[in-house]
Amino acid sequence: MRILKYIFLLLLLSLVALSIFIATQKGDFLVERSKIINSPKTSVYNYVNDYRNWSDFGSWTAEDPEIKLNYSQNTIGKGASYSWEGKEGNGEMRTIAIKENDSIAQTMEFEGTSSRVSWHFKDTIGGTKVIWRSKGKMSFFFKIYSALNGGADRIIGSIYEKSLANLDKALDFEINTFSTIENGLVKKPMMNYIGQTFTSE
Repeated sequence: MRILKYIFLLLLLSLVALSIFIATQKGDFLVERSKIINSPKTSVYNYVNDYRNWSDFGSWTAEDPEIKLNYSQNTIGKGASYSWEGKEGNGEMRTIAIKENDSIAQTMEFEGTSSRVSWHFKDTIGGTKVIWRSKGKMSFFFKIYSALNGGADRIIGSIYEKSLANLDKALDFEINTFSTIENGLVKKPMMNYIGQTFTSE
């Protein structure tokens, strides 16, 4: 019985020591990923700038079919926001600044972890280079999760990589599905129309 007490005490002390170690670790993180999107810069910017499109490319929605999304009345541009409730936790994203066809600045809150998120869009050969960056401070629980899963860069970076790949596919589908063809000046055959005139007092 005494041995069990010692084992329990040892485990308790180890847990306390681990908690203190994690709590004193630097919680700041900076994650950045980029990808060439095979679409014009204006199209990419406008698509990302509308939160209602995020469910089409955000990897977290694909991995959690039961996730609940809530949108603000305005989902485009400065002041727009959306929140979610999912199996991994609850969060909120808000757009705080935009530079048309160039960049988007956002804030994100997720289970006590706060971050500043930015998007940059640059013309390049083959389409648009999209740079997605997140800088913030981890909560205590995210520190634990991060320590057990390879660090913030691996966790968030993996989400960004999958989402950027989804973004490329979603835009490619949109453009190919809703493409328009310019035929120039087209001559239409003469047609007769029935007209009716009226006056009102």
